[in-house]
Amino acid sequence: MTAAPGVDAIHQLKFGAFFSADWLLSPNRMEKVFPRRWEKLRERLLARVANNQEGGTFEVPRERDITPDEFKQKYFLTGKPVVLAGAAADWPAIKKWSPEYLLQRCGEDKIAVLDAHNWKVSADDQRDVVTTNETTMHISDLVANMKAGGSWYGAFL
Repeated sequence: MTAAPGVDAIHQLKFGAFFSADWLLSPNRMEKVFPRRWEKLRERLLARVANNQEGGTFEVPRERDITPDEFKQKYFLTGKPVVLAGAAADWPAIKKWSPEYLLQRCGEDKIAVLDAHNWKVSADDQRDVVTTNETTMHISDLVANMKAGGSWYGAFL
């Protein structure tokens, strides 16, 4: 996978560094050190690629049974995407969580949800590229919606 034409190695490196620091240190700490960092970097990257042709699609490798060090070296530090096939198969949550379990543990908690069926896509650079309805609801209502084939899903959990 290659970056968009016009995005040089320095900008790719900056993006990777900010992304990694954001993930490792927490967004709150990063915001104190580098206020508006994402907005400024986004503006610079968009300005660099504004005259280039539309983007494309890339094949994303799938890895199974990759060690944490291999993941770090091959994907995390290089900023390359990867599908970690089966990575969560042995997590307790996979074995334990079910709609009934969630209802029992946190059914009355409220969460942010998005409407997965009614997306709006915009080509306008001044607005978000994708928007959808967003609201909050109790987990019990979300589970009922899911069982009925609804389109709401928990966002940013």
